[in-house]
Amino acid sequence: ATIAARAAALRAAAETRLAAHLAARVGRSLDMLVEADGMSGRAADYTRLRLDAPRPRGDLLRCRALAAARDHLIVTAETD
Repeated sequence: ATIAARAAALRAAAETRLAAHLAARVGRSLDMLVEADGMSGRAADYTRLRLDAPRPRGDLLRCRALAAARDHLIVTAETD
């Protein structure tokens, strides 16, 4: 029971910290590496990102964070 309670507390703390991390980046510009599906990728700090429109795999682009979702940021590519 103690192990389960500690694990639950750690998961809750991690979710709270991730939410704060994502919320702090909304509205900011980020560099992104587009992954194989063309819609998702990672920022330089490994934050998960989801594009609002597909881009070619492997693109490095500057994007703006529009909103935070449960475990990632929704982003749009800034003008090329």
